Amino acid sequence: MLYHRNTLVTLLLMTTLLLGCQEGNTPEIEVPGEEENRAKNFYFGVDLSYVNQILDHGGVYKSEGEVMNPYAIFSERGTN
Repeated sequence: MLYHRNTLVTLLLMTTLLLGCQEGNTPEIEVPGEEENRAKNFYFGVDLSYVNQILDHGGVYKSEGEVMNPYAIFSERGTN
């Protein structure tokens, strides 16, 4: 009997959480400067795990036809 009660309580809690988290239940609040702050706090990253290996084997990176340092290419494009 205890098993069924615990299962019922768990299902009720899960249902409550799911219904409470549905989209549209939270009012949208506009905060001045929010978009600017979000951009400042967002990290733009790339996976550069093979860059050194490619460079070590004679590979080159180009931007608009010009050979460039791959880290400079990504930095110029906003990765941080």
